[in-house]
Amino acid sequence: QTCALPIWAAVCLTPASSSGFAPAAALLAAGAGVAAGTDASLPTSPLATAREAGFGDAAASWHAATAAGARSLGATGGALEVGRPADFFTVSLSDVSLAGVEPRSLPGVLLSALDRRMVRDVWVGARQRISGGRHVAQGQIVGRFIALQDRLRGVPAATAAG
Repeated sequence: QTCALPIWAAVCLTPASSSGFAPAAALLAAGAGVAAGTDASLPTSPLATAREAGFGDAAASWHAATAAGARSLGATGGALEVGRPADFFTVSLSDVSLAGVEPRSLPGVLLSALDRRMVRDVWVGARQRISGGRHVAQGQIVGRFIALQDRLRGVPAATAAG
C-alpha cells in the first residue's frame, strides 16, 4: 500500500515492547518521521533503541534517535543549526573502544558500542550539563542527597554536618 501524508507525521518504534516490526522503510518513503523510542520504565539509550529497531544503517538510526525523535515531540533539538538551541554531546576519542576507528566509521561504531563512560560533555538547550564525564552540579546534587538521607534517618543537621 502507498500512503500520501499531507502533513508531517511521526511513528515511534519501540522495539523492546513491540510484538512485530513496523514497515519503517515504507513509512520513511511516504515521508513520515520514524523515531526511536521506548515505553520501558527503565532508563535506556535512544541510540540503543534505534539500533534494536533495525533501521539498517547508522545514518537512519542516528536520525531516528535524534532529529526525528525531537521533531516527533515538538522539540526544537535534534540538529545543530543556527537559531536552534544547541543539544549535543561529545565523546572521548581516546576511549579504548574507539581506538583506531576511522572517522567515517565513527557513527556506526558509536551506534553499536556507545557507552556512558565514553561521553565527555553534554549540552542541552545551549547549557552544558556534563563536563568531563561528570554532571556540572554533581557535588551539589550528592550533598543534597546525603542531607536528605540524613534527614530521613532522623540525624540532626548539626550532627550530620560536623
